[in-house]
Amino acid sequence: MPANVLWYWLGKYHGNKVLALLCLVSLEPDSCVDKTTSTFHRHGTVSLLVSKFVPGLQTIVPPLAGLLEIGWWRFVLLNGVGALLYAVAFLLPGYWAHEFLAEITRAIVDFGTLAGVGMGLLVLGWLAWKIVHRQLFLRRLRGRQVHPEDLHEKIVAGDPVQVADLRQRVEFTAFPHTIPGAIRLPLDRFNEQVETLARERPLVLFYT
Repeated sequence: MPANVLWYWLGKYHGNKVLALLCLVSLEPDSCVDKTTSTFHRHGTVSLLVSKFVPGLQTIVPPLAGLLEIGWWRFVLLNGVGALLYAVAFLLPGYWAHEFLAEITRAIVDFGTLAGVGMGLLVLGWLAWKIVHRQLFLRRLRGRQVHPEDLHEKIVAGDPVQVADLRQRVEFTAFPHTIPGAIRLPLDRFNEQVETLARERPLVLFYT
C-alpha cells in the first residue's frame, strides 16, 4: 500500500514521465503504456481491484490512476480491497491444501537442481523469443518510416496525405499538441475506424 500510494502521487504530479520510466524495464517499451492505458480505459477503476494479479499492470496502474486524477480516497479504497483480494488468493489455497503443497515442496527439493535448470531454460527461451520478435518488427518498421521534415513538405505542398494520431486519451490529454489536420484515431479503435478512411490517399500514422 505505501509503495502504491507513492506511485499514485508521482503519477499525479509527473504524469507520462513516470509511466515512460516504468516502461523502460519492459520488454516492449513502445507498447507498454498503450496496453495498460487501453486496459484502464476498458475496465475503469475496476482495474485497481485486479491489477495485482496481472504482471506489468500492477506496476503501471497506481501512477496511471494519479495521472487520470482518480480521487485520492477512491484510489486508497479500491487499491486496499485489491491488496486484500491478492493476499487472500494466496492464503486460502495454502490453508485448504497445505498438505498437498507440502508434498509439492518436498518434490521440488528432491529435484531442485533439475527443476531450476528447466525453468531457467524456459525463461531464457521466452526472453530470446520476445527480443527477436521485437527486433524483426522494428526492422520491418524502419523501411516504412516517414521523417517529420518530409511529412511537413507534403502537407505544405498540399499532397493528399492522411495523418492519423494514434494516441490514447490519456496521452492526448497530457500532450494535446498534434499535427495540423491529423485525424484522432486511438490505437485501440484503429481496426474499426481505419475502414472509414480514403484508401486512395497515403496514410501516415504517428504515436508518442
